[in-house]
Amino acid sequence: MKKGVNSAFFFLGIMAIEGIMVEKDVDLGIELLVKGAAKNNAYCFYYLSMLHNEGILVEKNPRLEFIYLRRSAEEGFVQM
Repeated sequence: MKKGVNSAFFFLGIMAIEGIMVEKDVDLGIELLVKGAAKNNAYCFYYLSMLHNEGILVEKNPRLEFIYLRRSAEEGFVQM
């Protein structure tokens, strides 16, 4: 059951950021990703890492990028 809730934060966050089936709300999307990361969701950590790498929707922050990327790996995320 826990994994399902964690996954929901990721998918709802992406939906809000991209405006998929809901009104686009970047702040809400990021908030949902952060909540998912707080529950150790690897996908949330990875997406937050990429956001901080790009510096478009959030301020570019190499330190946070590294922290989130490392946490995504620790939680088992593997990008192929």
